[in-house]
Amino acid sequence: MPESQSLNQVLLSATPAQDRITTSGTQPQKNPNIPSTKNPTPTTYQRSTLFQIVVLILGILFLTLLVYLIDPRINTLSSYTVSSATVDPFNISSSRLTAAWNISIYIKNYHQRKEIYYDRVRSSIYYGSHFLSQVSIHPFYVQRSRHMTLQARLMNHSESLDVGAAESMVRDRLLRGAVDFRFELLTRAKYTVYNFGWYNFRISCENVTVGFPATDDVGPGVMLGPPRKCNLFVDEWPDTL
Repeated sequence: MPESQSLNQVLLSATPAQDRITTSGTQPQKNPNIPSTKNPTPTTYQRSTLFQIVVLILGILFLTLLVYLIDPRINTLSSYTVSSATVDPFNISSSRLTAAWNISIYIKNYHQRKEIYYDRVRSSIYYGSHFLSQVSIHPFYVQRSRHMTLQARLMNHSESLDVGAAESMVRDRLLRGAVDFRFELLTRAKYTVYNFGWYNFRISCENVTVGFPATDDVGPGVMLGPPRKCNLFVDEWPDTL
């Protein structure tokens, strides 16, 4: 009997305190400092994973839609060229100019999936930094992977000019037989009618050289040389046009 009691005491001492059961049949309190090792149920884990996947897919779809609606490549997927220009008449008298410009702009849309819409279009003509004339043009659009030619007619009816600019144009015409003009197109543009991303376009066509016959003092004048490629400057739309 003493040996049996001694064996029971040895077994009892080898058992962890939290796993011992008292003789009264109750289990002692667990140590609160020991962290719980209970794992979430498989159902909770699966729901959490599914929710994360759904959020990821929705985020990808949203970013794709955003890139589609606001295409950052709008300034690289279109080109602008002055294909022809005529001036008739062109008369300078006592620093007053009477002239009419007919400008043809070749516009190419390289985008394979979207049209480009143009709104609030204004065209202007300059001699150096001197403004000569301006006209508004109706909104238009260029279909995807297509091109079009935009016609602009600008007129100046005996408007007073800066004396220096008037003398310089007369001198260019007499000595060179030609005058260099700068044509600009101001507009706002966007891809597709559903796109909410407007962009501010300034299309600048420098050194459009118009030659005049030496025997005629009032015109007509015709653009010299090959078509003139224009520079495109793009800003996010500040709604100032």
